Amino acid sequence: MNNSHLQKNNLIFTGITVAFALDAVVNKFTDLPLFVLSLPIFCIVLLTYHSSPKKIVFAFFSVVLIVSTAFKLIFSTTDQTDLADLFSLIFCVISFNHFINHPPSIKTLKFNGLIFAGLFLPAFLGVNYVEREFASSTSGVDLTANLEFFREYKTGFFRVAHVAAYVLFLYFILYSKEFSERRNLVSLVLLGLYITGSILAGSRTPIFALALSILIFYTTRSIKTIPIGIVLVTIFAYIVLNINSVLAYAAGTPIFQYLTFIKTTIENPSSLSRIMIWDSWLQAMRSLDYHDLIIGKSFSESIRWNQNYLGTPIWFHSDYLGILYAYGLVGISFYLSIVHDMMKAWQKNKNVFSFVVCFFIIFSGFTNGFFKYLPYVFASILALVAAHNTFSLSKATSVSKGGNMPNNQKLNSTNL
Repeated sequence: MNNSHLQKNNLIFTGITVAFALDAVVNKFTDLPLFVLSLPIFCIVLLTYHSSPKKIVFAFFSVVLIVSTAFKLIFSTTDQTDLADLFSLIFCVISFNHFINHPPSIKTLKFNGLIFAGLFLPAFLGVNYVEREFASSTSGVDLTANLEFFREYKTGFFRVAHVAAYVLFLYFILYSKEFSERRNLVSLVLLGLYITGSILAGSRTPIFALALSILIFYTTRSIKTIPIGIVLVTIFAYIVLNINSVLAYAAGTPIFQYLTFIKTTIENPSSLSRIMIWDSWLQAMRSLDYHDLIIGKSFSESIRWNQNYLGTPIWFHSDYLGILYAYGLVGISFYLSIVHDMMKAWQKNKNVFSFVVCFFIIFSGFTNGFFKYLPYVFASILALVAAHNTFSLSKATSVSKGGNMPNNQKLNSTNL
C-alpha cells in the first residue's frame, strides 16, 4: 500500500470512528441512529476501495442476505430492527477483512483511541448514557444471594457498556505490545488507563478472555513457559477454593462483579443467564424447518421467541448462535470468514498479544457478541500486534511495498 492509499485508509478508519462518536453523543440527547444509517455507505466504500475476488464474494453474500431480509420484511412479522442488525453483520465482515489486510497507521489508530477514551471519560464524573446498576452497593452483601444480580455498568457516552469495555480492552493490548518493545512510561500509563476503563465498564467478557487466553498461551506454548502457566493455575485454584473469602475481601470494589461468576458457576450453574438463553436457542432451532435453516428467521424473531420462552425480550447473546438462527447457514458462512482472516494474521507472528486478541474475538463472539461492537478496531489492532516489532522503529507507520504490515514487521525478533 503506497502513501496515498494509506492516507485514504486512515481517513476511512477515522471517518467510521467519528460517525460512531457523533452517534453516541447525539443519542445521549435525542434518538437518531446516525451510525447505523452510515453503515451501508461505509460498506460500499470498503468494497470498492480495494477490489479483490474475496470482496466480490462478500458482495454476493451481502446481496443474498439483503434480498432474503427484504422478503421477510414484506411477507412475515419482521421489523426495521432487522435491517439495522443485518447491516451491522455485513459491515462486520467487510470491515474486518479490509482492515486486517490494510490496517491504518499506528498514529491513526492511537488518535482514534483518544476519541474512544474521550467518550468514556464522562463516566468518571458520573455521566453515563444509561445507568444500569443491579445493586446500589456491593459492600456488605449477602453472599448466599444470587450474586449474578450484583452488576454495575459504566458507559460514559458509549451507548452500550460492552462496546466501551471491548474497545478499551483492545487498546490496552495495543499499548501492552508497545510497552513490551519500548519500555516507556507513556505506554505504561496508557495501558493502565485503558484496562482500568475496561474493568469499570463492567462487561466481564474482556477480562475473562484475557485471563483464559494468557493461561492457555503460557501452559501450551513451550516447556519454558510452563512454570508461568503453573503459577497462573495455582492462583486460579486458590480463588476457586476460597471464593467466599475472596468475595468478602473484594466487596465494594469493581472486581466483585467479576468474581461472582465463579461462585455462581460452582454453586448454582443453572442460574447463569447464558445457560438459560442458550437453552432457549436450542429449543428455537428445533422449531425451524429446512428453509429456515438455510436463510434463517430474523433477529426480531429471536427477540420474540425469548419473550415467549424466557419472559424477557432479549437476543441469544452469541454471534454464532444468533446469526445461525437469524440468517441460517448462509449468514453463518459469511460470518465465519472472519475466523479465516484472523488465523492468517495469527500465523504472521504467534506472540501472546495476537493470541489474546484472537482468543478474545472467538470467545466474545460465542459468549456475548462481537459483530456489533466496532469490528474494524478489532481487525486493525490484531493486524498490528501480530506484526514483528510494530513500535520499535521511529517510522513505525510506514508500510512495506510488498505487503500491508509495517516495514519493521519483517525484522527478526523473539516472539513473546
